[in-house]
Amino acid sequence: MVHFSNTLSSNTYKSFDKKTLLYDGNNSHVQIQPFVSSTRFNNSERFILEQLKSNKRKLQSFKQLDSNWNNYQGEKFNIALIEKVEKIISDLEFQPKIFPTGRGSIQLE
Repeated sequence: MVHFSNTLSSNTYKSFDKKTLLYDGNNSHVQIQPFVSSTRFNNSERFILEQLKSNKRKLQSFKQLDSNWNNYQGEKFNIALIEKVEKIISDLEFQPKIFPTGRGSIQLE
């Protein structure tokens, strides 16, 4: 475990990000050590990443749909459209629900 050599007064610890704060016995000084995590993502980020993976798999499945895929003359999906939607959802903080439409478009909710 690596510790910074300096100690700080307890009123200066608020501004540190992604660090673990270690208090001494009387809470008058704080030591800072780098934050160590067993994973690279927190639970919220992991959940969003799983949603993104799921959405990308769903988009890839749209490539397999042929004309009349819904038995109502549903149009085949343009590969460029699928790739564009994939790029859009990769940049979002929250993942939408994705639906194919019979007009060959992709609906995001």
